[in-house]
Amino acid sequence: MKLIFITHIIHWLEVNQLPCPVKKILNIDCAGCGLQRSFIELLKGNIQLSIQIHPATIPLLVFFLFAALQLKFHFKQGNKIIIYSYLIVATILASNYIYKIIHLT
Repeated sequence: MKLIFITHIIHWLEVNQLPCPVKKILNIDCAGCGLQRSFIELLKGNIQLSIQIHPATIPLLVFFLFAALQLKFHFKQGNKIIIYSYLIVATILASNYIYKIIHLT
């Protein structure tokens, strides 16, 4: 029953992906292009493909999860961890975007 429900959610996400406004208007990829496809592959269990599509997806999800836990539990060093993990995620996003720009042109 749960597997069927999850399969339906994944299918719904695949069919109802949001279009990228930057790509639609400017006809270029943005730093977030690929996040939806990467997340869907992660839900399917394709971790390697998820990382190939967009390397920042897993670190971004971990960042949001920890930030939510920090709001609830107020860890002693939580704010520092959030700042450093934000910088790591931003670096991965920027590096991936630069890589895509260099290799796609």
